[in-house]
Amino acid sequence: MLGKLMKKIEILFEAATYAEAGAFEIARETLKRKYFEEKEKRVPVTKRVEQRKEIRAPHR
Repeated sequence: MLGKLMKKIEILFEAATYAEAGAFEIARETLKRKYFEEKEKRVPVTKRVEQRKEIRAPHR
């Protein structure tokens, strides 16, 4: 948990550094790239529910 928070803060500081230097587009790209990388790791709720159904024994 703490590691994830530190990584997010690191990304924000990286983007802020680019923005302070006037490289606003690079700052935006940095934030978008990191956001989409994190989003791709998430498993949608529907897939998690389907996986649980496969594990359970069928009802009789």
